[in-house]
Amino acid sequence: METTATATATATTETSCRQSYPNVHTTDSITGFDEIIQSLWRTHNFDTLYVSLGGKFNEAQLSFNYPQEISRVNYTTNASYQLIPQFLRNRDVPQKTLIIALDDFSSPELLAKNQHIVGATISRQESHMSIVLFNYLGSQIFITKFAKYIVKQMCKWEMDPKKCMICNYIKFMRPNPHEIVFESQIPVLIQEVLNQTENEQYSACFYNWFGYSIYTYNIIYNYKTYIFSLLHSDLFVLLNKTLKNVHLSCMNMQLVQDRLSGVDEYYKKPFFYLLKHSIDITTYCPLDDEIAVTMLAYL
Repeated sequence: METTATATATATTETSCRQSYPNVHTTDSITGFDEIIQSLWRTHNFDTLYVSLGGKFNEAQLSFNYPQEISRVNYTTNASYQLIPQFLRNRDVPQKTLIIALDDFSSPELLAKNQHIVGATISRQESHMSIVLFNYLGSQIFITKFAKYIVKQMCKWEMDPKKCMICNYIKFMRPNPHEIVFESQIPVLIQEVLNQTENEQYSACFYNWFGYSIYTYNIIYNYKTYIFSLLHSDLFVLLNKTLKNVHLSCMNMQLVQDRLSGVDEYYKKPFFYLLKHSIDITTYCPLDDEIAVTMLAYL
């Protein structure tokens, strides 16, 4: 990331909330962000890195357009898990974890709310987790520079690829034409950075969120290995028949598998294809040497 790029502000903002949550750091400048990252990394020598793009808390509830019968039902947002997934929490062996959340935190009210969400979560995890809220979500050019900066740090600190994850949650509920283009280009740009020869060891560390869909709302998929369009419409038919109005999770996927042994054998391939390449952000991780495991491991 070029430190000469135009920043929305030139000074690092450490708010009063930091007094309550000393492991939560906020900034709205590129130079300030770099200073925080370098200082934290030297101090803690992190084992695990998790990066969330566009995962901030906005609203407490939301609704889904499909199926039609649930369009007026309110569901609890999963923003707290986009910021700090369950697989980073309550681990048998605590991991020294750095969490970076890149988003538009320019609203003082939303910034305070997000600080409280992550701060309260981290305070329950003792002192092995640190989080940086970076108030800067701009153009495709900046996202590319940001991805280059992150992977450069991963290489510099010789991070284990199995303990690194970059997750894109940049999705719009009702996107305009510009937003449709923007959200479709972001994962492509990030994966291109990771695919570069010098970054090849981290090429499978990028995950993309399925977005505002009832069944896969809490699921992210590996962008390098999962072909989104392949059999995906068939998968949703199966999930609609089985789950009706609840999210797919590691807790209920056995119900889907049970149905496959009957009349819906046709849907077995898309279902297991999803489980093999996807992660449930609301499920814990049972392994010490990986940041998370795929849903298939829980079946």
